[in-house]
Amino acid sequence: MSNPPSPKVTVFDDTCFLLQNFLSVSEQLELYSYIASRDRTPWSILPVAMVPSPKTLTFDTSSPQIPLTSTSPSPATSMVDRCHSYVLGNSPLNVPTHCGSLLRTSSVPYVSLGAIRYKAPDGKFPPHVDHCSGSLVYLMTLGCCASFMVKTPGLEDKVFFDLKSGDMLVFDATTEANVLHAVTGIWEGSCPEELGEEFEVLKGHRFGVQCRVRVGEV
Repeated sequence: MSNPPSPKVTVFDDTCFLLQNFLSVSEQLELYSYIASRDRTPWSILPVAMVPSPKTLTFDTSSPQIPLTSTSPSPATSMVDRCHSYVLGNSPLNVPTHCGSLLRTSSVPYVSLGAIRYKAPDGKFPPHVDHCSGSLVYLMTLGCCASFMVKTPGLEDKVFFDLKSGDMLVFDATTEANVLHAVTGIWEGSCPEELGEEFEVLKGHRFGVQCRVRVGEV
């Protein structure tokens, strides 16, 4: 098994930062196994398009979201809790003041989990802004690497970067934060070997996994 990850933090502005190499291979496998076990998307009967569009997974809740709480531990809630502990327990990381404040006011009792499957290399998601009051989003890649874009009011220009398997983007998902983000493409053949050996589907797809935390709820 691979060595434990050594995360790198990149701060884009006060509302958005990136944790690269945050999830270990074993944690990625655990998270994907959990998602796959709850997935009820009828893949076998979905029409095949010449250029497949991203597909939002449907779970056994008959919904695109799995509601989770800290009293029912899962790989998703554990991942969010660990992000909080890592970010707030390492003062030299220079976490944005605004995001740090949101992290400190959230005891993470309520988390919703969603996932979107993108086929390499043409999977894309257009630029958009989330409009969720009092919400932080933890967005990860599992499988193939995504080419990503972020633009906030505090950034002079758009920022383009690779969101690799195991990386996590954390941002304020409110209308006021106005964090514009998009998937501009998927890197074919970029899935880590250990993940592809365990789950064949990851070799040709990127799963965008989104955990949304309601900030300040008790």
